[in-house]
Amino acid sequence: MEIQKSKTSKIIVAIAAVTLLGGWTIYSLLGNAEEVKARVYTRDFSIKVPVKIAKVEDTQLEETRRYLGTFEANRAITITSQTQGEVLAISAQEGNQLPKNGLIATVDSEQIRFQLIAATAAYEDAKREYDRYQKLTDNNAVAKINLEKASLQLASAESNLKLLNKQLRNTKIKAPFAGTLATRTFDVGSVLAPGRSLGSLIDISHLKLVISVPEDQVMDFEKGKQVTVKSDVYPTHSYTGTITMVSDQADEAHKFDVQVKIQNTTEYPIKSGMYGWIEHTSHPHGTSHTIPATAMMGSSKDAKVYKIIEGKAILQPIKVGMTSEQKIEVKEGLTLDDIVVTNGQINLSDGVEVSY
Repeated sequence: MEIQKSKTSKIIVAIAAVTLLGGWTIYSLLGNAEEVKARVYTRDFSIKVPVKIAKVEDTQLEETRRYLGTFEANRAITITSQTQGEVLAISAQEGNQLPKNGLIATVDSEQIRFQLIAATAAYEDAKREYDRYQKLTDNNAVAKINLEKASLQLASAESNLKLLNKQLRNTKIKAPFAGTLATRTFDVGSVLAPGRSLGSLIDISHLKLVISVPEDQVMDFEKGKQVTVKSDVYPTHSYTGTITMVSDQADEAHKFDVQVKIQNTTEYPIKSGMYGWIEHTSHPHGTSHTIPATAMMGSSKDAKVYKIIEGKAILQPIKVGMTSEQKIEVKEGLTLDDIVVTNGQINLSDGVEVSY
């Protein structure tokens, strides 16, 4: 019986302790909540929020757009063989700069030279025959038809001689214009045939920057107009370019190719295939309603401003057009001389009174 009473007393004491501890915890939490609540900032709506403002103005905006393109060689060709035979010597390696008619390779010409000896002899014989019949005809010693036949034989022999001389010249593979031997696809011992591709030659003394221009801007680009060309390879240097071609045919995206020609330099050399760009500034719309760029909140597709109406900041959706570093064109939502907030928007909410 005594043991039973002792156990009951212990249970009562434990319950009392737990209850007391729980009550103390709740009291402490309530006290902390009150303290935190007292520290939280609560805006006093009777105090006006200081802001900076600007009026909607009519401004002629400059629209500057960047057009990215790729530099292409002024001239680029595939060199093809115009003769047949074995390559005996190579005179130019890939990457070599060649003058006009610079020698690239020599092809075996022995067979052509043998044919040329026979063709020269045939031509000289035909020339003697022609001269003989010319004298005889002048003296009325032979019929004129004999002279005509001799003339045809001479012409045929001369034609064959010229053809062989051309074939002999073609055994010397030369650069048709000054440029760089970009690739070479043959070597000593290769046997060539007419029409075989031998490599490529490019001229980068001048380069063409090819850009793509949308149809609503292409009329700003005129043949002969000078523009400034830049490359990320030399960010501090610029080139003077001249528009040499504006395509008359748009692509599927309704864009037109425009070619801009620049002079290459040894100090800031550009290579074919590098990226380049131009910036073009225009005034396409005359004057427009504009606001400072700092007034707009959100993206251009969901733009808003705080408009001041009777001393209060009212959130106003707007539709924007062109943009520059400092100005934004407003197409809808504001009128001339409306007042908008340009600084302090972070402290505002719709309908808050402001001072400025």
